[in-house]
Amino acid sequence: MIKNNSMYISIDPGATNITGYFCFWTWNKWKFHSFQDVEWEKHIDFLNKLIEDYKPELIIYENSNYLKRAVVNKHFRNLLKSVAGIELTCFQKSIAKQEISNITVEIIEKNWEKTNKLPGLVFLNKKWYFKEKELNDHEKDALICFYLYWNRILKRDWPFSN
Repeated sequence: MIKNNSMYISIDPGATNITGYFCFWTWNKWKFHSFQDVEWEKHIDFLNKLIEDYKPELIIYENSNYLKRAVVNKHFRNLLKSVAGIELTCFQKSIAKQEISNITVEIIEKNWEKTNKLPGLVFLNKKWYFKEKELNDHEKDALICFYLYWNRILKRDWPFSN
């Protein structure tokens, strides 16, 4: 069972060599990370470093539902390996995990201007910002994964505001 004072790591694994992380302790203590490398194994090494440093009780990650219509190339194979690496890491370290569908993340993104459902996240001049920090696309998706877990699965209020 996840406690209220838990540490969470939310991940957007990148198929094209960038992975975004949103690390959350409290509403006043959170941090973004990005990791870039062409080798998917190095992304898992970076995750293991975050786990060692932060000791999370839960890892939330975006998973792809495009297996039927995916173009199976090196990037897609690396994405599948990265997701498998996240799941194996959670299993080996006995860390709870929560998968978030990439389709759900995309719905939030596509309807952003109509719904603006994630307070604190702003799209301005073709750039994403959260609480005035500029985000890359992977950090933004890691934040959206955390939001979906917090708001839709736990049914908790999202106290960040614009």
